[in-house]
Amino acid sequence: MQYCFKLDKIVRKARLIGNKAYNLSLVAKYAKIPKGIVVTTAAYDDFINNKVIFNELLNCVENFIKGDITEDTYSKKTSELLDKTIINDQISSEIEDCIKDLQQPFVVRSSATCEDSPNASFAGRFDTFLNLDKENVKNAIKKVFCSLFSSRAVKYMAENKIEIKNIKMACIVQEMVLNSKYGVGFFFNPDEDNSKRYVIEAVSNDPEGVTAGTKTPDTYIMHKETGEIIKYKAESEKSILFDFEIKDLSSIMKKIEHIMFPLDIEWAYSANGPILLQARKLTAKVPLRSGNMEFGGFPASSGSFCGKVVIFDPKANIDEMIKGKDRVLVAGELPLDDSYIIKDFGGVIVEPAGITSHVAILSREYKVPCVVGVDKAATIIKNNEEVCIDGDTGKVTLPNRKELVIKKVRKATYVDPDKLSIFKYWGKITIIEKDYSRITLHYHLSLAGDLSIITSALHKKYNLPVLDGGSEVWYRYSVLFEACKKSKRIRKEVLEASKITRTKDVEKIDKKINHYLKIASGYYDDSKYLMSRYVIGDRNTLSEALKLSLYSFAYWTIPSNIMLRDCIEEIFADDKNKSQDLVSYIDRITIDKEHPVHGMGGQIVELMDNIYNTAKRDYGLVHEKATSEMSFSTRIKKIKQNQQ
Repeated sequence: MQYCFKLDKIVRKARLIGNKAYNLSLVAKYAKIPKGIVVTTAAYDDFINNKVIFNELLNCVENFIKGDITEDTYSKKTSELLDKTIINDQISSEIEDCIKDLQQPFVVRSSATCEDSPNASFAGRFDTFLNLDKENVKNAIKKVFCSLFSSRAVKYMAENKIEIKNIKMACIVQEMVLNSKYGVGFFFNPDEDNSKRYVIEAVSNDPEGVTAGTKTPDTYIMHKETGEIIKYKAESEKSILFDFEIKDLSSIMKKIEHIMFPLDIEWAYSANGPILLQARKLTAKVPLRSGNMEFGGFPASSGSFCGKVVIFDPKANIDEMIKGKDRVLVAGELPLDDSYIIKDFGGVIVEPAGITSHVAILSREYKVPCVVGVDKAATIIKNNEEVCIDGDTGKVTLPNRKELVIKKVRKATYVDPDKLSIFKYWGKITIIEKDYSRITLHYHLSLAGDLSIITSALHKKYNLPVLDGGSEVWYRYSVLFEACKKSKRIRKEVLEASKITRTKDVEKIDKKINHYLKIASGYYDDSKYLMSRYVIGDRNTLSEALKLSLYSFAYWTIPSNIMLRDCIEEIFADDKNKSQDLVSYIDRITIDKEHPVHGMGGQIVELMDNIYNTAKRDYGLVHEKATSEMSFSTRIKKIKQNQQ
């Protein structure tokens, strides 16, 4: 008997390969999937073929479901029994032979005959193992087989009236997609009209960040008919996915609509494009968020509910925890092993996580109203406080508070020159901001059509996912980067700016801002003077005028767009008074339209454009790229060449 099949030569029998592998076999011709194999249910049958052990396991399951033994006793007894089972040498040899041509590391996940069905997803109920080398694959397969008897899986089966003796387990072993973007996608009809929606949630460089609910993902809602994309970004200044990536993922879902709909997929997006990891029918209706809530998050499971709060304590004994259908569970993070307690509450609020996380999926299956992605929920909301949640809008209300003030979170854009570099694409300049786990791309709008090629090249070069930094800060970053490159003094000032802000001393900050603006004004006046000299006949001043205008813009940029663009909330966590002083100071500058922070930038840009346009006119500097795409160093160099 053959116990392993390669995914590209799979036998389409769900009873032999499990639902997860079967669904992959149906959609594989419409999307790229990782190379891998399926270890069949026949291998599981052999693994569990000792009838004495199997019957003892079933007896333990029955006693646990009836409540005759505790969860700890159940886990201990089943572990002892399963330790006696083995994957025999023939099957082990076949597994080794099947994976010998595959690239490490591997991911090993379940493919049971019960999971990913239209009625029961089994989301997070069985074990998954990531980043495995070849030597550890066989042991991971055994653990996946054993996870069929885990307490969390058994509880779920009991709740859904599924008999464990009727279930068989297969395993999928695949090459792991590393250093990429990961997420989940839903494709369904929300019922309020006749048009379908794609909902995509994404995180960067964390394969389980969305499904496990350990991170608040970016959420994108796309209208099938119009192609309109609504974005809810976890980081306001960055987007995990580019628009073309959202459309690529939506296109995959559209292609397999005729096979399964409504649809639920897991995906990765690498340098080579989108990769489909899982596909299944969506088990429950998903509420869609409409608009922004003053206090709330993402609607994850329909329904409204009011009740007293129970704050989840990960260190506490679950059995001793207060539960009740009249209560709302509020969790900073809800581990998978504890997520079964959702069914014991009337409503659920979770800080991280998105609408495609296991917590959200289980809430929908349990029909418990749920709101996810509620920032600092477990801090803002107090134990035993009355709270009302709306699982259709994401709104959270504290009815007994006279006033609820949620301070706007201010996030800084401190630019460290050491993290910035230029990446050129056919001579066109982009600015990249690199840290240990990702790259953020800042680009000119004219490059929008080339972003798929640029991001792929960057991903391959650095082996890191590339985030969309947009075009809003491209000009500011590109000018600042070039100024830092040409002037050690400006580079030093940029680094000093963040240090000054971190002092939380408003007087120091105000003094430093005026210092920067004074220097910017001086460079501006000198540049304007040199430009006037050029106009009256001094032909050697134009390149110097452009350089000084660049310095002027850099010094204006430091306080207006870097140090005071916003403030990192964490900086002030230990000193609320100084925090409020600085916030008030920033607001005051924002309101004061006469402040140089407002007016000077436009004047400098106008002068820079005037200088360069003059050079183009007088020296014929006709360049195939747009003016704003050419680096200032190149402009200055070309002016000097033509002057000579």
